[in-house]
Amino acid sequence: MYSFILSMVALVVGYFVYGKIVDRIFGSKADAITPAKRLSDGVDYIELDWKKAFLIQFLNIAGTGPIFGAVAGAMWGPVAFLWIVFGCIFAGAVHDFLIGMMSLRDDGATVAEIVGKYLGNGARTFMRFFSVILLLLVGVVFIMSPADILNSMTGINRFILIGIIIIYYMLATILPVDKIIGKIYPLFGGCLLIMAAGIAIGILGEGYHVPEIVLKNLHPDKTPIFPYLFISIACGAISGFHATQSPMMARCLKNEKEGRRVFYGSMIAEGIVACPITSGDTAFRSARMAIADALQYKQGPFKNRFIIAIPLFIIGIGLCFIDFQIIWRYFAWSNQTLATIALWAAAKYLATENKNYWIAAIPGTFMTVVVTSYIIIAKEGLRMGMSVGIPVGLIVALCSLGLFLKSLKKKSQVA
Repeated sequence: MYSFILSMVALVVGYFVYGKIVDRIFGSKADAITPAKRLSDGVDYIELDWKKAFLIQFLNIAGTGPIFGAVAGAMWGPVAFLWIVFGCIFAGAVHDFLIGMMSLRDDGATVAEIVGKYLGNGARTFMRFFSVILLLLVGVVFIMSPADILNSMTGINRFILIGIIIIYYMLATILPVDKIIGKIYPLFGGCLLIMAAGIAIGILGEGYHVPEIVLKNLHPDKTPIFPYLFISIACGAISGFHATQSPMMARCLKNEKEGRRVFYGSMIAEGIVACPITSGDTAFRSARMAIADALQYKQGPFKNRFIIAIPLFIIGIGLCFIDFQIIWRYFAWSNQTLATIALWAAAKYLATENKNYWIAAIPGTFMTVVVTSYIIIAKEGLRMGMSVGIPVGLIVALCSLGLFLKSLKKKSQVA
């Protein structure tokens, strides 16, 4: 029980202390004119109250990913508490905030365009494809998992439920952000916060047993904690999917000072609670925005949104017939890899602004070890074993950090 209470307290303190430090390092400005004001188009660029933007951002990122990831992570035992808490505070929330604020400063640019601006055109091209693929995987995960949950609760045919969810997702993808997402999400958010409070009170008041943190691997198959735990909890601590979502609300904020509440705060909230039927609609919407940005294809005309959305949904429907477990495994690694690249782009941005880039470079280095080691070790990857994967992961991470620092040194010499 003490571990549970301390974890909740640590997350809240992290928001008020480290969140303020990160915001101060970035340097948000109350008088800056945001994209929502400057580029208002009635579709994606629409001013929203920060409370509504927070709830939308929170529900965008807190889908079934945190549920499945946390359940999978629990197999290693209460050591998962540590990754969720420290990952949220020092990696996930920093990642979400920096990408959201960088997008805010760059006309609401999507993550691929942000990465390309700071890591080069090669990275931009890679991220355009990689982010859309990730979003399709997310969309499929959040079509299939809600359908399965509702099927078990209601007995309604699974394929009928999938059809209903797809129709809803299509509407949420092409209609203005304030028409469906802006109306439904705040309602879901209010219900979710009430339920979360009720669960927390129930746990504390009824004396339910919550295991205390022990630094011990309790996985029934003795699967190593590193790197598997850090990939399995693919949303609850840090998530590249969030980098695809933050630009959506970056296009809707009225004031830069709202960024800490909306981006950093929603990730901290995700560390506490999760919601099982939101994220698929915004995944497809974000994929539409990413493709439109890459093609510089205006999304004001209704038909332009359809032209991009229809092929996305055709591919998404096709992926629904692939084994869910296969989809999840590839989503998890892709998700963490995208987060790693986004952190390096954020570190480069901070360096160019002469700000403390270590707040992004340190978690970026750590996540480089995680994703590199995993793809070398795991059966979804090269299957080369721990003795190869861990050393190679460390070498790749140190080389990445070295190249990053070298690029900064060259810049200072040129200047």
